[in-house]
Amino acid sequence: MFNKKLISILIAAILIIYPIIVYMGLKSYAPSALAALLFTLTAIKFVLGKKYKQKGQIVLFVVVTLYCLLIAYFNSSHLLNYYPVLMSLGMALLFGLSLYNMPLIERFARMAGEDPSEQGKKYMRGLTQIWCGLLLANMCVAAYTACCMSAEAWVLYNGLISYAILLSFAGIEIIYRGFYQRKHKEIS
Repeated sequence: MFNKKLISILIAAILIIYPIIVYMGLKSYAPSALAALLFTLTAIKFVLGKKYKQKGQIVLFVVVTLYCLLIAYFNSSHLLNYYPVLMSLGMALLFGLSLYNMPLIERFARMAGEDPSEQGKKYMRGLTQIWCGLLLANMCVAAYTACCMSAEAWVLYNGLISYAILLSFAGIEIIYRGFYQRKHKEIS
């Protein structure tokens, strides 16, 4: 029997280092082979994570599937570079569309058992908007690196710098949230 959690973590780790895999993989494999790998990993993650039960995840899976088919059809190494663009756009849409209902950050807080106050909800809505903007900015830079920069610059930005920026923002927000909570004396 295989461990679904472990496999999901391994696949997520492989997808995180996607830019490095593409950069190194193109030296030995055709773009269509890397597209097949991307599709396979995405499909396994989709099925194991039972993501087929979530509308947004189904849409994302269909988009990635079509993207992989385009790469395979054209056997295009250039198209491989747009995966980080698609992921940033997908995440930005997920955050942005959640603003029409319950902001994604508030949904995460509720899943963790929190019941945010009105002030907390306002904070989470603003934070969701900021994440949306940050992801859209990341998408633009990723697109620029894909279309206009060298393979080395693309892998440096999409395989390191973008993650550093997103993780730094998350860390700064966690620190700021502590100050905010003390100031407003509330959990969320």
